[in-house]
Amino acid sequence: MVRVLSKVIFWIGVVMLVGAAAAPPARPFVSPHPQVNLPPLQLPKFQLTRSQDEVRAIYKFAAERPDVLHYIPCFCGCDRLGHTSNEDCFVKTRAANGDVTAWNDHGMMCPMCLAIGDRAKQMTEAGIPVSRIRADIDKTYNHTGVETPTPEPPKSKTTQPKTRPGGSF
Repeated sequence: MVRVLSKVIFWIGVVMLVGAAAAPPARPFVSPHPQVNLPPLQLPKFQLTRSQDEVRAIYKFAAERPDVLHYIPCFCGCDRLGHTSNEDCFVKTRAANGDVTAWNDHGMMCPMCLAIGDRAKQMTEAGIPVSRIRADIDKTYNHTGVETPTPEPPKSKTTQPKTRPGGSF
């Protein structure tokens, strides 16, 4: 009986260690983070759903605006990969200073991740606060039934966000 109990405890410990190792690292930087030297982004030779320039721009946005994408959920099912926000679809690891050290190639292959990242980028560039971006993304993409466990953004101090010429988001 003691031997069986010891084995059970051992395997529970192994499962807990593997689960902890598979979990995405905590994001220490949740503020704008301009980065001069981004790591190389290896795009595949086959045609993606977006142009290479668009993909690169979305990845750069993910690197420099964790204050936005950290609070934006993804709806492609990547929560099964341990993702907790749309940021995880593009950024694999960051250094202690917040610089991206490795990319996650999942985002470039997934039309949903790219669409969410691009919409968040466009809305941010239009001056829309993160709370409104989050609400828009939730409304637009929450038809899939799957969502990353993404924290809510802090309350915005902006009361009059800018709108795009010709309409708003």
